[in-house]
Amino acid sequence: MRPETGRAPVSWNQATTTRLVVTLWVALAALSVAATVISRPRWWTWIAPEASLAREVNTVLLLATAGLAYALARRGMNDSPPGARRRLQVLAMAFVGLAADERLALHERIRDRVLAPEGVRLPFVPWGETGDIVLVVVAIVGLAALPYLVRLFRNRPIGRRWFLVACGLSAVAVSLDTLPIETYRLQWEIRFQSGEELLELMAATAFVSAVIQLFEARAPSGGVGGVDAATPVSDEVVASSGTI
Repeated sequence: MRPETGRAPVSWNQATTTRLVVTLWVALAALSVAATVISRPRWWTWIAPEASLAREVNTVLLLATAGLAYALARRGMNDSPPGARRRLQVLAMAFVGLAADERLALHERIRDRVLAPEGVRLPFVPWGETGDIVLVVVAIVGLAALPYLVRLFRNRPIGRRWFLVACGLSAVAVSLDTLPIETYRLQWEIRFQSGEELLELMAATAFVSAVIQLFEARAPSGGVGGVDAATPVSDEVVASSGTI
């Protein structure tokens, strides 16, 4: 299938996407261990505070997801499903917004300066803090958009799994964010906050891992040279089809 942009699609082989994903997760694990060791005995200082290394890394990962999605929207996907370009544009814009929120603490500012003074809260989250509704609303919008966006991964089952794992991790992180941890003992507050930030890091890494799968070279719909569209193909086969 010719990409909607009319340009040659970007495509890597399966080994390349696998190496990139493994490298990404190993780097995250190494960074987490190194930052925890270096920060001892105050191990939480790299992840729990609002201004921390973890938030900077999370911002970079969210922007990476947006950038990869935008690159695919511009250049096209190999064997792209109908409407892929628009879905990729929506995905890119959504992650730019999430990165801006992470870097600038936008939802915290809206909560503290606008919603909390007015006593706004969600009736179905009675344990939540006053004004702490922005992330819950964003999560609801994200869940509503999930069926629309997950179609991008129609021919990428591994990418679809990564995307759904990322959404699940994000949902758990948002759930933790609704807890009134300021009322807990300091040790538990630190643990809950650190756990929430770590889940957000893992979710952001999983989102990047999902979008990387969209670069994997596949045969166009109906197959090339007898290769099924759902089967990964080598660079030589894709090249012979004129997609590289």
